Amino acid sequence: MLLDDEMKLKYKFFTFSMLLFCSVFGFSQSKSKDSVWVSVYKKDTNNVSYSLAGANYSELFYRNIQVPVYDSIKENEELRPIAQSIESLLKQTQLDKSYAVSEVKGTELERSLKEVEQLSFPFSSCITSKLAEKLSLQTNNPVLVSNNEQLHQLITLDNELLSTQKMLSISHKNADIKIDKNAYLRYRLLGFITGSFNTKPNEYVWKVTAEQKIVPYTNSYKNQYMNFDGTYKVLSKLVKSYKHLESYSIRIRNIKNVSQKFIGFDVNILSVLPYSEWGKEVEVIQELLDDTAIKEIINSLPKGILSSKTEELFSILKARILNLDGIATEYYNLISPNKIIVATNENNLIDITRKGEVTSIKIYNEKDGKNTPVQSYSFSYVDTDEIWVYGLKGSDYFEVSGTSEKSIPLKLIGGSNSDKYEIQNGEKIIIIDNKYQTFVVEKDKSKLHLSDEKYITAYQEEKYKHHVNSIKPKFGANPDDGLFIGVLDEYKVLSFDQTPFTTLHQVSANLYLGTLGFKLGYYGERANVYKGFNAFGALGYQSSNYSTNFFGFGNETPNFDDNLKLDYNRIRMSTFDVKLGILKREKSFDVSANLFFESVKIDETADRFVTSETLFFPSADFFDRKNYVGLSGYYQYKKISLLEDLIILPKVDLKVSADINEFSKTNVALQPSLYLSHPMYGDKITLDATISYKYILGSDTPFFQAANLGGSTGLRGYRNQRFTGQSLFYTSTNLKWHIKELKSEVLPLQFGILGGFDVGRVWQENETSSQLHTDFGAGFWLQTADLIKAELQAFKGDEGLRFSINIAIGF
Repeated sequence: MLLDDEMKLKYKFFTFSMLLFCSVFGFSQSKSKDSVWVSVYKKDTNNVSYSLAGANYSELFYRNIQVPVYDSIKENEELRPIAQSIESLLKQTQLDKSYAVSEVKGTELERSLKEVEQLSFPFSSCITSKLAEKLSLQTNNPVLVSNNEQLHQLITLDNELLSTQKMLSISHKNADIKIDKNAYLRYRLLGFITGSFNTKPNEYVWKVTAEQKIVPYTNSYKNQYMNFDGTYKVLSKLVKSYKHLESYSIRIRNIKNVSQKFIGFDVNILSVLPYSEWGKEVEVIQELLDDTAIKEIINSLPKGILSSKTEELFSILKARILNLDGIATEYYNLISPNKIIVATNENNLIDITRKGEVTSIKIYNEKDGKNTPVQSYSFSYVDTDEIWVYGLKGSDYFEVSGTSEKSIPLKLIGGSNSDKYEIQNGEKIIIIDNKYQTFVVEKDKSKLHLSDEKYITAYQEEKYKHHVNSIKPKFGANPDDGLFIGVLDEYKVLSFDQTPFTTLHQVSANLYLGTLGFKLGYYGERANVYKGFNAFGALGYQSSNYSTNFFGFGNETPNFDDNLKLDYNRIRMSTFDVKLGILKREKSFDVSANLFFESVKIDETADRFVTSETLFFPSADFFDRKNYVGLSGYYQYKKISLLEDLIILPKVDLKVSADINEFSKTNVALQPSLYLSHPMYGDKITLDATISYKYILGSDTPFFQAANLGGSTGLRGYRNQRFTGQSLFYTSTNLKWHIKELKSEVLPLQFGILGGFDVGRVWQENETSSQLHTDFGAGFWLQTADLIKAELQAFKGDEGLRFSINIAIGF
């Protein structure tokens, strides 16, 4: 018996020893086979930029991390390489339509694209997916693995995922399947925490839960925790398409900018959620993502990922979680004033009650009657600017009742089928529907906006009320103006009708250093004022120092620039003008008409052509102020396709001017013109031409209302207004070569060159000239993304070489 016990003890010792041996040696061997150290890129400073310094994550792209080897891919799995392909980077930077992959390989743009890639944290899936899981948000369970000695993201596929369009289709079709707005709010707030600002709503994916709720599904981790400085930081502030990008820091500097890709969608989904729900979600997120949870995520990272950059990232992440209430409040205030409610494609009863400062809206299925609403909301006048209610495709019944001195403006959008409206106290209510399928029982002061245009009543999931402001500096030079600088401030209001805007305001100012003259202008336009017509107005003022030229009437007037310099033919003329008109933009044509008032004063300046006693004989009232009223307009056909790829754009301008003091001095200016363009060799080369004729009908036409030719009008090798007459003809022809070169490390450049030829002349009564004026020249232009447009031209006529340059910058 004792022997048996001894044998058992020896056996246990042997077994324990073998297990210990295996655990030390056998396990380590197994580990060497089951996991490897691998990096996103191999260090190669000749092909890809690599730097240990700087704000981006380039060092992490070349750092070895320990991940499992994964060679057997299951049916429900997919491997995604961490290193992005050129094709993927082109799409990410929105350059895929401009450049083919073959054009980019081995160029500076490939290097620039890799630099852009390294602005994002390469292992964001390891962090964001864990954050989402702790918030009970569904993910594709990404895991970093090695396959064929390359670093990949292993994800779990789900065949029940929905695109945004499919998701909306389901929610609109069936009132029982609804978007879980709280889940989507949690998803959005997580996006603010991780700096996920570069994904559009049409790239989102969704899933229907067992509870018949539609929830967001996290399956993309690109462009998160972005970190950049220097040139890229400047570009993110200047270039319109980059303004939504911010370097990952404790504070989000501009909520409106970073949300520009998805804010419209969020207004449509989240604007109806009361602020109390936002507060609850903030509390839940802060509770679930406490220091313990963050520490667990840090400990779960593959070995090698932790670095000073990673520690800084987590420090910022914690700070954003702590400041989430401030972020949520700012975003709520941004999207909540414009409430958007969407019914279903079934027949709905939409009951709206106004009482005091509150507007209550309940939506019922018609088949169920007013028993249980499928949607129910209450909004306060204090924090709501406007409510849009979409009926969608069903035959809906809108009923508005109640009275209130502080009622919220309402827009009721019926949709595509026959809808009925019964409105009591219709103040601040606009009914928008199809003019052939609308039946109004009672409208009581409400306004009707009926149209047969589908885009007016169609629901658009990213449409919301907002405004856009852009500043566009410009500068340039030419012999007449010298160096000039200017700026255009454009402010667009986009309310319900956004094709292309609701209201447009433009204020411009230009200073011409060659003469110290200036021009000021304002233009305003209101869209769809009446039956598709827009209304517009304009104001303009030009100082007397602004360069206007006059060489006399005729086709062969002399030019004394060589002896008398440029000022001799310059006119000191101040002008003020006002315009009020209408215009209509259709797919096939544009038409415009306006009334105008113009006031013109010519200064009597010594040593100028107009004060010469031998070359020009001004009338007694030549230097008196002249005031004119009249009518002007144009008609332009947008495209005539006679031959394949041949674009033909005809246009007719008409202007009738009458002197207020002498209506007998009325003249009519008629100017038909034709633009032709024909691309060749796959759009690399374009041949285009402009042909124009102008005729002035009337007597005693002042030179500033006559037919003027030269400079920016027709003859590019001559001074502005070089020839003046009763009529003119010119044609300008260009052969343009569109070239793509990738010289910039930051922005792709598109540029081209052109060769041009102009021919033209003017006719004047009692003149027998048969001379045709010609010039020829070349030009160069470039465009850098949507930031800079520049053009340089040099054309030579009989009077020398004329240079001009124009540069416009868009912010």
